[in-house]
Amino acid sequence: MLKDDGSYYTDLEADYIVREHDQIVPKSFLTYKLDDLARILRDTRVSLGISKIWSPRQMGVLYKRGALVESEPEEGIGYDLIFNRRLWGDIVLRMDFYYYDFDNYVVWAHSETDYAQEGDWSQRPRNLDNVEKKGVEVNLSGTIWRAFSFNVGYVYQDWDYDGPYPSAIEELSDRAKHRVNAGLRYRIFKNTLFMVDYSYQSEQTAYINEEDPPLSGDFIAYENDMDSFNVFDMAIEQILIRKSTYFHDLKLKVYSKNVFDEEYEDERGYPMTDVTFGCSISCSF
Repeated sequence: MLKDDGSYYTDLEADYIVREHDQIVPKSFLTYKLDDLARILRDTRVSLGISKIWSPRQMGVLYKRGALVESEPEEGIGYDLIFNRRLWGDIVLRMDFYYYDFDNYVVWAHSETDYAQEGDWSQRPRNLDNVEKKGVEVNLSGTIWRAFSFNVGYVYQDWDYDGPYPSAIEELSDRAKHRVNAGLRYRIFKNTLFMVDYSYQSEQTAYINEEDPPLSGDFIAYENDMDSFNVFDMAIEQILIRKSTYFHDLKLKVYSKNVFDEEYEDERGYPMTDVTFGCSISCSF
């Protein structure tokens, strides 16, 4: 039962909780091909997407035995302006400029934040109005030579909050603004593929709020300042058997992750794995 104060009472001994949601979420997408406008615009198209954003209530953390809390459904509207162009051969450039406007955006509050202290519970999912997310995603991919292909992706995101809670502004703005992913593929021989992958993330501050251990009633809330990091992975994949009676594409893959032994951590502050080596075998049936 969901009460007016936001608490949801249920039997903690039950195996599961049944929650049903329904909502109409319209989406629209319009694409205009520019080929006929000018020769230089051949294989170029622009798209505009508008969509409703909606997600159901989120169940809050257990605050005291017998009570759970829920947030209001998250709502908003999103706009995407997408530019696609084939530059040369199969090399394609794609740029997505987006703007999302949220109402009732869900954040996980803890007792140190001003937007939690105004609520009935000191630890719960809270809703913020007037939250904006804007940014751009750029992707360039294709084949430079018949044996050499690549992909490069860049993401920039910026969060903004126009509301009465200063700590919410700080928390949203502390998310990583820049991310880069890239990959190279070189087919050395017909059945041998060499792969290199790269990932980068700019610095960010993660805000952790969790019950530890679960269902204990004991909560921990802390901030974790994460430095930027650069991680390289390499692998060689060999096709052993292309086709047989019972399976096909039997592949042996030898890989190394975090090749240069970058020191970085996840959002909770735990160190990520050092340089590792391994192998795997896969096939399709």
